[in-house]
Amino acid sequence: MAEVQIDRIVMDLNTLALENLNKGNPKACVHLLRRAQDLLATPDFPDSKNRISALTYNNLGCYYKSIKKFTPALSFFQKAFDLKSDEILDKSLAAEIHINVCYIREAFLQYEPLLFHAKTALELLNKAQDSRKDLSPLAFLFIGKALKGLNQLPQASKFFKQGLEIAYKELGHADNVTGCLLQAYLEVTSKNEDPVTLPKFPVTTKAQNSSRIFNEKKQIFNKSKLDPLSSRRTSRKNVFEPMSARASQSRNQLSEDGIKKITMINNLECKSISKQKPA
Repeated sequence: MAEVQIDRIVMDLNTLALENLNKGNPKACVHLLRRAQDLLATPDFPDSKNRISALTYNNLGCYYKSIKKFTPALSFFQKAFDLKSDEILDKSLAAEIHINVCYIREAFLQYEPLLFHAKTALELLNKAQDSRKDLSPLAFLFIGKALKGLNQLPQASKFFKQGLEIAYKELGHADNVTGCLLQAYLEVTSKNEDPVTLPKFPVTTKAQNSSRIFNEKKQIFNKSKLDPLSSRRTSRKNVFEPMSARASQSRNQLSEDGIKKITMINNLECKSISKQKPA
């Protein structure tokens, strides 16, 4: 009876630890997992010790992965593998450990180990009776990323497409995993496509005439070698000097006409006076 009780306590501690981790409370998570480790170290633990220890190591790896400490996370995941987690755990739980390792292998750009763990997870999921809906699309996603990193773009495109079809069916269009698969598939297909070459269209007569006229005007401008400042000064001179000249000419003409009129009037008066003297 005591053996069953301690077994359940350790499982409850793992469950509470993951709940706190998902709620954004990593300190409480690691405290509960350390407590679970202490209970696992008791000598009279039941035969399920290896199975629960593998789960506890996986959860500790998840904790370190969440705080971006990937090296200790890998060490805890490896401890779970050392206990033969693929054999003693349910196939879905064993695949989940490999998926967790895939996140770290991708962060380290280790594409060969990433491909191994992603394929192993997919094989375990194919044997599982029941599993999380996102695990299979994630396995296809990581296989595609590993193949992409190894420059095997056609194969990567196939796995991205298969995972996207499963994600559409199991998770829906709005799920984050679906979005990642769609983005990865579009990137690979765009890189894999051949570049499009546009045909060379013949130059029309209208375009030839316009270019010829432009070149002729350019040559005329270059031959003239006009300075913008001097051209402005000469233009002002040409505009204002004739106007001042015409103004002076008009003033001279007015003065000359006035003098002529005055002399004519004086001559008439002289003539009229001369005519009146003999009387």
